[in-house]
Amino acid sequence: MSKTVARWHQAMVAWTARAIVGAAVVLVSIMCLAANAEEPRKPNGDSFYKGHRLTTFLDEATRRASIRLDGREIVAKADIAQIGQITTAELATSILFYLHVKTVAGCGSYVFVQVSLLGDAGKNEVLSDFGACNDRLTLALQRRPTWTTWYAIAFRDDRATARIALSKDERLFTRDVRARPCLFTTTSKKDECHQAMIAEAIGSGNLGLPTGAGAFADQKIVTFLNLSTGKATLQLNGRVFRTFDNAKDFYLANVNGDGQFGPFIFFLKQATGCSMRPLIFFAGQASQPEVITDFAPCTDEMVRQTRKNKDNTIQSWSGIAFHPGERLGYTVSVIDNKLSMGTTTLPACIIDTDKARISRCALDALGAPPPSPQPPQIKVIPTPPPPSRASPPTPGTLGI
Repeated sequence: MSKTVARWHQAMVAWTARAIVGAAVVLVSIMCLAANAEEPRKPNGDSFYKGHRLTTFLDEATRRASIRLDGREIVAKADIAQIGQITTAELATSILFYLHVKTVAGCGSYVFVQVSLLGDAGKNEVLSDFGACNDRLTLALQRRPTWTTWYAIAFRDDRATARIALSKDERLFTRDVRARPCLFTTTSKKDECHQAMIAEAIGSGNLGLPTGAGAFADQKIVTFLNLSTGKATLQLNGRVFRTFDNAKDFYLANVNGDGQFGPFIFFLKQATGCSMRPLIFFAGQASQPEVITDFAPCTDEMVRQTRKNKDNTIQSWSGIAFHPGERLGYTVSVIDNKLSMGTTTLPACIIDTDKARISRCALDALGAPPPSPQPPQIKVIPTPPPPSRASPPTPGTLGI
């Protein structure tokens, strides 16, 4: 009887041990799964820029891809074979992340993520399947002093349309347009072809592509360039204000004034001949525009400075335009809401070959702001008559 009890006891101990081991294995498996769910594996791609992080993940077993912005999944795709490298571009008030994704079937597409830098998450946008199965893609980023934009064209040889993607008013925008024959050539006029298609997509037509924008009070200015026709257009409040022929490049280079006045300075590079710097000046919010066709001919560089009063209002604004290697400088300034222009001889340091030192030299040449065009107000203080010798001043008072 005792042997039977002993064998039963041993069996119970062995069973209990196996149960404990089995439960431990199950518990460890559950913990591992939970850990994997809470802490994803190392990302395939990781890009951090100006406070925002874009990461990509690809599960080799399930072929599921995940794209996350600041830790939150924004794109999920199945049957993905490969995720490309993340590229980052900075726009005016946002940043652009983009990457290429290839499916198991061999069909590729692009993912664009545009993130607002203004702290408004509602303006973040995703274009997750651009140019799907198009074997050709052109992507370009254009930068100007007052304008930054990008565009992409996806197309293929056997399709009559091309898909356009770009940023318009800080929003992602897509549209299908006719695939022009020049799109499939390798000529030197590719840029003209691309820009004509982009202009068709955004509706600017013969004006060409916008190259700059600025505003003063309720005055809004936009510049356009049509490379095909060589015509540049300056648009004021939605209407054509000036046009320039023989243009190779044209854009709004600078606008200052902080609401007190509005000097708009443009840069026009001609296909033949010297560059030009047209200028439009608004002396005040209700003033008419003063137009200068070219205040600084044949100049490629310009530096500016703004001096402010203690109350943060503008005391003066001034600038010098010049051609590197030449000591002739063209000055422009605004004092007391009055525009003045002139020429000056720049110091010898302007002949330097280092671009940073050249800019510093030109800024130093600006020096103190020129005197106000209005003469100073002189208050005449009459001289009191001398005291009478017969009646000296009373003690304790001071005679003048």
